Amino acid sequence: MTFIKYYFSRHFLLLVAATLLGLYFPQASAAGTAIILPLLTIALSLTLLRMPRGFFRKPLILLFPAIKGIGFNYLLLGNIIIITSIFLIREESLWVGMLLIAAAPPAVAVLPMSDWLKADQKLSVAGMAGAYAGALFIIPLITIAFLKYISVNYYDIIILVLALVFLPLIISRLAVDKDWDKIIEPYEKIITDFCFFIVFYTMIAGNNFFLLNRPWELSLIAIIAVLTTFVLGYAIRKIGLFFSHSPDKINAFVILGTMKNNILAGGIALVIFKSEAALPAIVFVIISCIYSIWLKYQTRNNG
Repeated sequence: MTFIKYYFSRHFLLLVAATLLGLYFPQASAAGTAIILPLLTIALSLTLLRMPRGFFRKPLILLFPAIKGIGFNYLLLGNIIIITSIFLIREESLWVGMLLIAAAPPAVAVLPMSDWLKADQKLSVAGMAGAYAGALFIIPLITIAFLKYISVNYYDIIILVLALVFLPLIISRLAVDKDWDKIIEPYEKIITDFCFFIVFYTMIAGNNFFLLNRPWELSLIAIIAVLTTFVLGYAIRKIGLFFSHSPDKINAFVILGTMKNNILAGGIALVIFKSEAALPAIVFVIISCIYSIWLKYQTRNNG
């Protein structure tokens, strides 16, 4: 029963179903691409409803946790992704995809995972909020710094960042302040699961040929994904224990330092760049899903 509960969770089954449909029935990929942006905006807005009411009304109290979130998710995790990609990734489209992952804010799973792992809630939520606020500037800056020799419409990237980062923050705060979140709550999981399924199906369907015919490139991306989840998470935990941090703070550091919004990176890749640019996000989504399940399982065994 434990195996079924953790390794065949709802998200895992959705991931498997979207992967199989995308690989063998890719005909709807064009329709999926057309609705990726609104689906991502809806999913992100619903997930950010978990941030408590009045969360941003005391910015000074949240300043240091927010800086820590930016530090772990961008200065640590983002830089490791970029540095390892410099040595392992040679193809331009895949390099773009890796940069988009490095530039992405924390995964939306940070909020539910912080509950699962009994992490420091203030640090987890404020760290995620700080990284999302930082993403408004970091995504365009990373794009300009590393993609200046590639033909990119920077105006489109700025519009996407506003639509997929800034707009969900505004919508979620408005919904919470108006008590709309209580109306939405019973349907939140169904809606977010539907959005995730369609977006991931579209990523797979747009790359089904490459996924079935490029094992070497996929293996290199998987090595980076494992390094920046399992290995980096282990290192953060050991360093946290060495400096005698409390378990709840260590768990918050682990979540913020190993989880990127890979779905968001993949969506941006599909809309602005070639479909192959979404390949790294696909691999990272799969590895991150396995990593999340492993974290939950470890917490249960150690709890």
